[in-house]
Amino acid sequence: IFVADKDSEALELAEDVLASMRTSEDKVSIGIARGDVLLFNLEGGGKDIAGGPVNVASKISEDIPDRNSLYVENSVKIPLHHLAHYEPFTLEKSGVVLKGLRHLNV
Repeated sequence: IFVADKDSEALELAEDVLASMRTSEDKVSIGIARGDVLLFNLEGGGKDIAGGPVNVASKISEDIPDRNSLYVENSVKIPLHHLAHYEPFTLEKSGVVLKGLRHLNV
């Protein structure tokens, strides 16, 4: 899980990770969502994160049909010059409908 202050920072990191994984045998699925989260310290050390965007991004990345992919929920603002590399998606799981854009991996 990564947290970014700006949508463009999160998108750039995700696209870089996706590009670097293309030549790997390992697969990665990335979901991005925007909103308020709670960062807190764990009793035994370390930190954790919780909130709606964490749940949405997790749901997208776990339930998408393909691997080595990037799905961006509608709450995230994608710069216009990036839009040519995306297409719309709709994911429905357990009665929840999520919509956004899927990276075309070009």
